[in-house]
Amino acid sequence: MSSLRWLSAGLLALALVAGAALWLQRQAAAQLHDEIAQLQEKQRELARLRAEHARLMVAQPSAAELEQLRNDRAALERLRGELNQLKARTDEVTRAAERAALPLTPAANWTHAGRATPAAAVETLFWAAANHDPETIASMLNFDPQLRRAVDLFFGVLPETVRTKYGTVEMLIGQFMAEELAVAAMGVVQEKPTGGDAADLMVRVQNQEGFGREKRLTFKRGDDGWRLAVSPGTVQNIANQIASQTGAGK
Repeated sequence: MSSLRWLSAGLLALALVAGAALWLQRQAAAQLHDEIAQLQEKQRELARLRAEHARLMVAQPSAAELEQLRNDRAALERLRGELNQLKARTDEVTRAAERAALPLTPAANWTHAGRATPAAAVETLFWAAANHDPETIASMLNFDPQLRRAVDLFFGVLPETVRTKYGTVEMLIGQFMAEELAVAAMGVVQEKPTGGDAADLMVRVQNQEGFGREKRLTFKRGDDGWRLAVSPGTVQNIANQIASQTGAGK
């Protein structure tokens, strides 16, 4: 009886082992099936990516097409720049036309308005020119320090007769500016501050024949009011006129 029980127990153990092995095999088969499914999905995704890559390679422009695209883009940028420049010029012409329509003040109505503001200094400047008063103009001049040194050197090399005639470089510039600014009418059409102590003024002037033009004048504020900033171009123009008058330029 004991041998029979041992035999039964052995058979039961074998059945359990066989069942466990079968369960493990089924688990392994299921896991393998999942891995195969995942691998197949990855292969399909890889195939899709390869197809997309091939499509993109076919759609990629050639070297000639790329060069044409670059040229087209450069042409577009140039056209955009030209359009911006044209717009800026059109805007400026429009503003100039609007300024030209503004009424001007005739010379007979100008006054010695002082120099408390840039606009007052402009009127005083033109009043002095209309009244042949170079002394007032000379008193209103402002020189950049570097230009001041150049102007002093310029005045120092002028013929003695010229230096004696004017006495100072301020009077020299004042006299020439009095002649240049002697117009029939004028008006400030634009005032643009360029800093706490500087302002650009666009002044429209009209001569005796009724022809108008615009002058840009820069004024700088000092302890005694606003002064006209002398430009290098003004000094060069005066030097050219003196050279022409004295024959030094020949």
